[in-house]
This record gives sequence, structure tokens and C-alpha cells, in this order.
Amino acid sequence: MAMDIIHHIVFAGSDQITEVINDLGIKYDGNPPSNIGVFDIAESNSRWPEVSRLVVEKDLPDVCYTLFTKEEVLSAEWLRVNVTFEQGYPQPEASWDRVTLDQDSECSKCRLWAIQKSNFQIKKEPRLGRKDFMSLFWTAIVLASMPVFEAFETAGVRGYEKWPILIRATQESAKSVAQIRAVRQTKPGLLDMSGLRTEVCRQCGRVKFNRVMKGRIRYRRDAFPPDVDFVLSHEWFGSGGMAFQELFVSNRVARVVVDHGWKGLLLDPIELL
Repeated sequence: MAMDIIHHIVFAGSDQITEVINDLGIKYDGNPPSNIGVFDIAESNSRWPEVSRLVVEKDLPDVCYTLFTKEEVLSAEWLRVNVTFEQGYPQPEASWDRVTLDQDSECSKCRLWAIQKSNFQIKKEPRLGRKDFMSLFWTAIVLASMPVFEAFETAGVRGYEKWPILIRATQESAKSVAQIRAVRQTKPGLLDMSGLRTEVCRQCGRVKFNRVMKGRIRYRRDAFPPDVDFVLSHEWFGSGGMAFQELFVSNRVARVVVDHGWKGLLLDPIELL
């Protein structure tokens, strides 16, 4: 399988393209026009030129990532996590950030240093289908099915915590998923920063990098702690009111993911120097 570029497209009923998407024969998650629609499409797909035109014309959210080969994934020391399946919104929708994030730790303007203080809440139990990983809209958190945590424990994976996801109405833990939370972060290690567009907050003066979308992110090898398999980037990424740290995993985690054939995320090999 050759390397390919995948685009994660989000559209709404108000974009008035649902009929066009249906005519193209593209399968999507969601239920527009009453709800948003989400689908992935490769640049090698014959329908990509038409979808690309719609993305530009309607200014649709378009997050792209590189689909690396199995051999490239398994030979990498460290990899970046890309969750490709999103479902549902954090609750309560109007104030989830005030409920879940420590407002005293973050900048009110750029959202940097928005440290999670409590469990995320969701409206109802997720429907994973054949997926084992997912995220919530508006967030960059990583949720995994219970078999994933069982396999990680068996494999001796280190450096993460399992945080329950709460059903809003009952405050009971979801049965199908829990959150993976890395407990450590790297030292400053991002390379080729001159090629990334940055946003400097006028209020706190800190830098937020626009995400590396295609190819490999380049990082210093000595920035990674030696005794964990999950780690957050020291650097923050995003744009506007969105800010997050990248989640990196070791080769040990990559092998568990590939061996089990889990779906819902992709892994980007990191180029270490």
C-alpha cells in the first residue's frame, strides 16, 4: 500500500451539499441536514477533485493526515496519534469547558494551558460499531474501548491513566469507552518550527503552532522520556479558540494497535533527530 493523504471532512445541512455528497456515492457518519455529516476521503480517490472544490466553495472544515504503510508504522520509535472517528459533544454543551477544564490554568483568550480538572461528560453511551477509538467534537481527547485498556495492561504499556467518561444524566461511567490520559510530556523538541504558521497570543504571549497536517512531524529524540509509552508534546497546537497538545505513543503501543487491527485512529511515524 502506497502512502496517501486522507481528508477528514465535516459538513452541515446549512452547507446545502448533502444531495451532492449523496450523488457522489460518498458514505458518511451523521444525519444531515438535521445534524452534521462526517467522512474521510483519500486524495487518490477519483471523487476527491469534486470534494476539494466543495471544501473551497463552502469553506468546509478539512483536517488532513497521511496514511502511512504498516511497515512504516511498525518501524517507528515514536508516533503521533490521529483519531479519525468523532461522535457526540462534551456535556453540558453550553458550558462543558467551564465544567471540565481548569479556568485558572488557561489563558482566557487563546485557551493555552487548558488543563483538564474533571471527567468529560457525554449525553449517552457511544455507538462504536467496529471502531475501538473515538473522540468528541470540539475536543482533542482520545477515548478507547475497554478491550484496548485490557490489551495495554497485558502488554505492560506505561505512562497513561484510564479516566471514566460520565453519562451526563446519571453521572455513571460509560460502559463502552474511557479516556486515555498521558501523565507525562516531552521536553521542548519540535523541529522545523520556521515552516509552521504560528499564533502568538497578545494576552499571554505564548505561541500556538498550526498542526503539521501532511508527512512526518520532526522532533528531537532526546525530548522523549525513556520510561513511558504515552506522552504529550511540550508544544501546543491549534488555531483560534482551539488548543491542544499532541499525543505521542511508543513503538510498543503501535504494535499492540496494529496486531489487534483496531480502527478509529491512525498513527504517524515521527522523524527523530
